[in-house]
Formats: sequence, C-alpha cells, structure tokens
Amino acid sequence: MLILASVAINLTLSDNGIFTKAKDARDKMERATLIEKIQTEILEKQLANIETNINKDDLETILSKYGEPQKDEEGNITGVKPEGKEIIPIEEIIGKNKIIEGNKGNTEVTVEDIFDETGTEEGKLHIGDFINYSAGTWEDTDMKAIAETGIAPNNSTELPSKNYQFGGFATGGSRDGNATPDDTSYAYVQDKETGSAVTGWRLFDVSDGVMTLISAGCPEDFYQLHGKSYAYISEYILTGNVNSNANASDLGLGTTYKARNWNMYVNRNYGATSASLLTKAKLDAWYTKYTNKANANTYTRATFEKIYKTSSDCVNNGMYESLIDNYSFYWLSSARSDYYMNSVNPSSKCVGDNSDHAPGVRVLVSLSSEVKLSGEAVGTKNVESRSNEYTYNVWNLVTK
Repeated sequence: MLILASVAINLTLSDNGIFTKAKDARDKMERATLIEKIQTEILEKQLANIETNINKDDLETILSKYGEPQKDEEGNITGVKPEGKEIIPIEEIIGKNKIIEGNKGNTEVTVEDIFDETGTEEGKLHIGDFINYSAGTWEDTDMKAIAETGIAPNNSTELPSKNYQFGGFATGGSRDGNATPDDTSYAYVQDKETGSAVTGWRLFDVSDGVMTLISAGCPEDFYQLHGKSYAYISEYILTGNVNSNANASDLGLGTTYKARNWNMYVNRNYGATSASLLTKAKLDAWYTKYTNKANANTYTRATFEKIYKTSSDCVNNGMYESLIDNYSFYWLSSARSDYYMNSVNPSSKCVGDNSDHAPGVRVLVSLSSEVKLSGEAVGTKNVESRSNEYTYNVWNLVTK
C-alpha cells in the first residue's frame, strides 16, 4: 500500500505529475490569452491611426494595462512582466516584424508635446534648433519667376550689381545654402565641426502649433542703390507692402515692379504652407515674445543686444545670438526712409539702415499644424558665434 501511495503521489505532484501538467497548461493558456489581448489592442490602435506601425508611447500604454513594461538601457521596450508571471518578450507579442516605430522614442509628437519656450529643459525643442527641412535646388524656372519683379537675377555667385537685383546664387545650387556675403569679413556663423558656414533651417517661432523656420544663413542677396524713394520700391519688391509714404502709381509699384513670390521655398513634402521674408516688424514681434520686452523696437540698440552673451541684459544665456545675428549683413525688408531700408549690421551689432550694398535676405517658412517632429533629437550641431560656442538639437519632420 505504501508503495502504491508513493507512486500515486509521484504521478500527481512531481514535475511530470498531473497537477504540474495541468498548471503548466493553464499558465500557457493564460499567457496565450494575455498575448492575444495585447495584440488585439495593438491592432485596434494601428487601425485607428491608419498606420502599419505603433509608436513606443502607445505600445507602453497598452502593455501597462497587463503588467510592467520592460526596457533595456537605451529605453527600448523589450517586453512586459505580468504580476506574478514570467516576462513576455516583445518578439512574442509582435512577432518577427518590427512594428514598433521609434523604439528609442516616439517618432511622432506634436509641437506642443515637445516645445519648451524657456529653452531650459534638456531634450526639448527650443528656438534656434536645427530642423531637417529642404527647399530644394535652384532651377531655371526660378530665375524666370524672379525676373518678373522687374529685374532679372544675375544667376551667379557674384554679388548683384544692378538696382533691385537678386543674386549671389545660381541654377543648380541649393536653396538651403548661403549666397555670397555682402562683406566677406562677415561670412556667416560657423559650424564648429566642419569649419564652414552654417546652412539649412532653424526654428524661429512656434505659435498655435505652427512652426516657423528661418534660413540659417542668407540664401539670396538683394542690391539697392541710394536714391529718393528707392527704399519704397525695394520694400514693395521684397514684401509686397506699399509703404504709407510711397506713391504707388508714380513709382510703378505693381506695374514696372512686381512683388516677389517666395513660394519657391515652400516644399509641401515637408508640410510647408507659405514663405516670406523676415522684416523689422516680424523681428520686433519675435523680440517682444522671446525676450519679454514689451513692444520691442529692435532699432533700439539695447533691445537688439539682449541676444548677445556679452550683454549684461542677455536672455537665455546667449542661445539666440547665432540665430538673430548670423554674422552677416541682411535686410529687414522694410523702408526706414525713402532712401534707406532697415538691416542687421553684424559689425556694429545693431539694426541700422543701409543702401548701395547687396546684403542678404532671411527667408521664413511656415509649416502646417499637422506636421509633427521626431520624438527625440536625431543629433546635435555645434555653432561658433563671436567666439562663443553653442550646441543645438537637430530634429526630423514627420509628415503624412
């Protein structure tokens, strides 16, 4: 009897016993049921987003309902551990197909999710950061379109020399690049790694979920001679605005001279919707917003110099320095008088007036509010500005 009892107990309670096998079968069933529930939620999320992928944040939210999400040292999701159970590897849930988009960070976040206006939070989107946007390449059709303003561009890297002429760039070059500087002593802010002038696009403003980018350098030059009412004509060509002191018909505004269309900088593949130039009014509005200077007037030197690290009134530790003063002369595209237009003077570190020169222009590109960003910066860029070094994040745009 003792022998029979021993055999019965062994068959029932051993590792290969009935109870053990029953428990294993139950655990496997519960595991399979749990995995199926998770997979169903993932599928529902994909269908709701009309996406084939699921981002990291959504996946983590789903897994949290069933246990503790597991991550590796880089923050990648590796599985989930239900309470009192073994870890379920992520591969067992999603299979061999990589359906987690951006496992090192949510690849689709809104501007509001990641923008830090104070510029103090690490890993956030800040004013001055570089955005991987491209306006494309100069084409012959661009030259023809510019010629409709009244004067044909010189289609050369040489500085323009005729009144109201655009130049310093040529067919085949990049619209994301820099035109020949008006004064070679001020040849743009430098990329610390490459030792060359910074190019591309940077974040200028965020308003109601809309990002506005600004050309890092000056993709075009514009020449204006010193002469009566010349500044009014230049303002009209550059912005389409008829100055309140200008006589439009006498000056040929709209007939002899046409307003420039800047939409050649609009690349809809990146979600761009419009393009224009930086004017003094827009710069004043930017200063009012980001330097907390009520009704800012950048013609006031003390106001303009708030961006410089050497200024006692510096804001944001000088991080705006290389953005606004990009170490080049450029127009602010609005007349200060009938002879002079507003311009940024990097030599004097101020907003002044200019003529008889060919400073550059700064292009602004606005993006759709539907455009999102990579959840994490894809790199950094070190910039040298007036012997000061700054590090900015680099972001990818995510468009549908």
